Order: sequence, then structure tokens, then C-alpha cells
Amino acid sequence: MSPPASEADPFARFGLAKRFSIDETRAKSAYLRLLAAAHPDRASSGVGAASDAARSSAAINDAYRSIATPFARAETLLRMHTVATPPSDALAPSFLVEMMELREALDEAIAGDEAARISDIRHGADECRAARIAALASFLDRAVATPPPLDVPLYAEARRTLNELRYVERVLDRIREWNAKSGTASPERVRTDRSKDS
Repeated sequence: MSPPASEADPFARFGLAKRFSIDETRAKSAYLRLLAAAHPDRASSGVGAASDAARSSAAINDAYRSIATPFARAETLLRMHTVATPPSDALAPSFLVEMMELREALDEAIAGDEAARISDIRHGADECRAARIAALASFLDRAVATPPPLDVPLYAEARRTLNELRYVERVLDRIREWNAKSGTASPERVRTDRSKDS
């Protein structure tokens, strides 16, 4: 038996339209409301009821993690339209060269403990990240709004952009590691890390 549509679709579970550009504050409010309603302490007495409540809470947490960040949302939307998006990790050679040079520059700066240079690299990577997120919003919002047949090229562009974002995030992760080890404060920013964000 298939689960209800609102459970299979994490966007519907939180009363959101299935698109990349969502109101993250509204999503979090809906998540907290559902989580509170499903809390085991509110379950009727009995081991079975408590177990059901725990499973429901876990499902709500999983659904929220799948849409809470831009990175997670993009992955979720692409997964939900897997038929329309043949897997491809192909990236433009120019982008790969750019990332290789950026990583080399970052490694040199870290080896020399050059805080100012690392800060400059971080700002450039943050701008690159913001551009990729904006591109994902454009590609995915247009793709999911397009009536059948599905627009394969738009989904393909979104997948390529998400792959580029992965490379940029690795650079930013390396800078965060350096910040943690050196005790250098990192400016606050919205993160897309799919495993660390809440």
C-alpha cells in the first residue's frame, strides 16, 4: 500500500508548493508544529502508540531534512523527477580548471597561514555558491512549473549546477576546517551542507 501523497511528498507534508524557492521560515514552523503533535509524550498509553509516535517523528525529521536547505531541496526535486533527469556528472572543463586552481590557491594560503588571502578566497567562493543557488532556483522552479511532458534540459541544467555547487561546497568546507583549527571566526552564512544543516 502506497503512503498518502502528503507523506511521500515532503513539500506537501509541510503545506508547501513543490518548488525550489520556498518560504524557509514557514517550512520550519510547519515542521515544528508537526513534530510537537507527533511527540511520543502526546501518544496514548501503550508501547505500540509510543512506537508509532517515534516512527512518525522520525519520518517528519527525514522529510524536513530533505527540503530544509537549498542543497537538500535541489537533490529532493531531482530525485522526485529522476525519470526526466538521466544521471550525469559532466561539468565544463573550464569550471573544473577554475576549481582546481582555487583549491591549489587555498592549499597554498593555508600552508602559509595567510588569513587575508583565505578570506578573499572565501568571499569569492561564497559569491560562486550564491550564483549556483540562484541558477538552481531558476532552473528548478521553471522545470517543476512546466506541464507535461517534462522539460528534460531544464532538469539536466539543474543537475549540472548542483554538481558544481558540490565542488564549491568542498572549498568552503576546507575553509571552515581551517577556521576551526586556527580559531579564526567565520562569518555567518546560510549553509547547504545536507548532513550538518538543520
